[in-house]
Amino acid sequence: MRLLLSIFSIFSIISHTILAQSIELDKPKFDTLTTTGFWLVEHFSPYCHFCIAFAPTWKEFTEEEAKWAATRNIHFGTVDCMINGDLCKEHKVTGFPMIMLYQDGQYVDSFTGTRTKEALKEFLMEHYTTATTATTTTDTETIESTVSNGNDNEYSSVDNIKVNPNGQSIDLDSDTLKKAKEQPNRPYFIKFYAPWCGHCQRLAPIWNQMALELKNQLDVGEVNCDIHRELCQQNQVDGFPTLKLFVNGQEHEYSGDRSLHSLLTFAKKMAGPTIKTVNEAEFKKDLDPNGVAFLYLHKDESDSADALLETLGRQFIDGLAFYKSTDQKLVRQYELSLTDLPLAMIVKDGHHFLYPGHQFATTANMEALTNWIELEKYPVVTQINPVNAADILQGQRIVVLGLFSHADENAIHQFRKLAEKGTDRDRRSRVADRAIFCQLDMDTYGDFAHQAYNIQRKNVPAIVIVDGKKKQYFNRDANLNLLDLQQSQTILKTLDDAVTGKIKGISTLSLPARLGQHLQDGYYQAKTHSYVTMGMICLLGVIIYNMISNKRKQMSRGSVLPTTHQD
Repeated sequence: MRLLLSIFSIFSIISHTILAQSIELDKPKFDTLTTTGFWLVEHFSPYCHFCIAFAPTWKEFTEEEAKWAATRNIHFGTVDCMINGDLCKEHKVTGFPMIMLYQDGQYVDSFTGTRTKEALKEFLMEHYTTATTATTTTDTETIESTVSNGNDNEYSSVDNIKVNPNGQSIDLDSDTLKKAKEQPNRPYFIKFYAPWCGHCQRLAPIWNQMALELKNQLDVGEVNCDIHRELCQQNQVDGFPTLKLFVNGQEHEYSGDRSLHSLLTFAKKMAGPTIKTVNEAEFKKDLDPNGVAFLYLHKDESDSADALLETLGRQFIDGLAFYKSTDQKLVRQYELSLTDLPLAMIVKDGHHFLYPGHQFATTANMEALTNWIELEKYPVVTQINPVNAADILQGQRIVVLGLFSHADENAIHQFRKLAEKGTDRDRRSRVADRAIFCQLDMDTYGDFAHQAYNIQRKNVPAIVIVDGKKKQYFNRDANLNLLDLQQSQTILKTLDDAVTGKIKGISTLSLPARLGQHLQDGYYQAKTHSYVTMGMICLLGVIIYNMISNKRKQMSRGSVLPTTHQD
């Protein structure tokens, strides 16, 4: 047994060493990250003698050239073929280690030289130099000259400069950042980073792709905090990467996951108007069938409620799209009349839900409308992701969580029917804190589900009811049977029992945290009764002794998804 543990430890150290300065790639990460820039990828096996011998060289090389991620859009990755056999087969890997070069998602060449740092660098630079055209160089020089200190007049004349004309992220210093932030009505999305930061290196190709897709739409820049430390301190950068969008003297820090889709969604939302004025045709075209929209219908400018809507729009910018309209076609579409105006509604899942009030002028109106939006802001089924996980799974409302593979169409369909039934029931009974029905993709977040709710991939589809407020969850009904997606009535009954406290939940806290909570809750009683205090101290001593003796690592079951999709 000791021999096996020693071998396992050696392989673990080797794997960690190999991946120290390069990104560990699986199929989804490879397909996403390698779409832009140059990627030198080592395909290896932790059991391969040549891979073990090559590991120190690869580590030194990737550490020494880590700066290329920021300066040349060159990145390093590794694929463990023992874990990702299908991906290695797809890449036609015939031996280990096998090093391949990719550019913008396309295979370029395989490295066949001696496995030295010098040979790797020569191979990489030869292909990089060939691929880097004169046009790219000219474009880069043009961008740099645009934001250089010597172009004050050109830069300050915003009307004469196109927004992000080349689809690139511009290097900024103190002077150019100041000018970027001062541009009127010109949002600037800026990354504060350090070249040695692993998360920054992972973000680099995604950030560059985002800049390309925001060409002629939104300015994108970056600040190297190793070079401009004081500048980063002035902008309250306390971690890397820090992403901030500046517009009209305001700054909005991005705290969501760093996927391309999420970054683009945030940037486009912040860059555009908070409230979009639309007619019937524009609203129909713009409406996201899978999203949630707030629509304010009014007669004319006298009841436009611009200040209130602007405040609401900023408050719910991460979740809702806000629209307003005076188009009578829209009024008739929802079977309303001019006498019903002004009014607000939520449009989602092919239905609309009217706000019961018609007053939108006072602070009290604002508070009531905000509470109503909080109640209605989620679709029938919400997909849990790193952006909304904390708000939902640790929020104030009970969550009915379906856990299954994104490919399990039958389970998805059944869960949606359950959600429609439960939501409709709560709405008709006017429940103050309706349950939220959410779906968690086990293909992506299976490890999280196992840690948080003790559910393994092989046991899905599964249902748990999460009470984030009380830090507990329920996976069994009153008869102690596991919740079954086929039994919708039982699930809804269990939901009611959980809300009313008729059944006991399972804590999402680790053992030490649960113990601390119990000690805190019982402090008053222990203080009042000294003998209880002595008993609790003895019990605590026994528990600590057992924990140390057994050396059992208690894993926390905190209900928050990793913001980088389990990098």
